[in-house]
Amino acid sequence: MAWVYLLLAGLLEVVWAIGLKYAEGWSRLYPSLLTVAAMILSFIFLSLALKTLPVGTGYAVWTGIGAAGTAILGIVLFGESREVGRLVCISIGRSKIRRAFQRPGKGWSRSPLRLMSGECSDGRVHSESSGGVLPGS
Repeated sequence: MAWVYLLLAGLLEVVWAIGLKYAEGWSRLYPSLLTVAAMILSFIFLSLALKTLPVGTGYAVWTGIGAAGTAILGIVLFGESREVGRLVCISIGRSKIRRAFQRPGKGWSRSPLRLMSGECSDGRVHSESSGGVLPGS
């Protein structure tokens, strides 16, 4: 469930970052309220994810989703630059996040989908609610 929380936190980071643009320096009421709500929810979901995930991994994924998503929506919604250098930088950031899950034998650096299922690297089942590996598994 931690990975679902982290995904939601990252998507909400995109919402509040784009919301800042629409809020126009907090001068527009409804975009400002939406932005603040998205900020609060993003931090709540991030904190829930970090109860289980390592802080470095969680923070890197959260900021990666937010940065890439915001850059892409900036291009789509606001006509921001599509320069090759900018797109390369976005791609590098995205690939670093992806690579964090592909290094075997580095603790949590495994597939997020596998981790969401509760399966440990040795095949045992991990329970988030019990804070560890289930007895007898």
